[in-house]
Amino acid sequence: MATVWRTDPDYEATRRRMVWNERIPERFPDVIVSVTSDADVIEAVKLARSRGLRIAIRAGGHSWIGTSLRDGGMLIDLSQLNGVT
Repeated sequence: MATVWRTDPDYEATRRRMVWNERIPERFPDVIVSVTSDADVIEAVKLARSRGLRIAIRAGGHSWIGTSLRDGGMLIDLSQLNGVT
């Protein structure tokens, strides 16, 4: 599980990768979590719950207007999740 907080130096590059086109909305999650397994998803949800963060989900990332980007809260990126057990 890769976790990038808004204060991390690579935050902006990570945030921009969450939208497939160049129309990057001016919305900023507090944290972006990229998961690769169902265990990662569980850990991300636990982290969000422990900090009182709302959760938004990015699946394929093909929303033209970047609907998965929300101000505040946690964005969980499922694009590298290939299956669940």
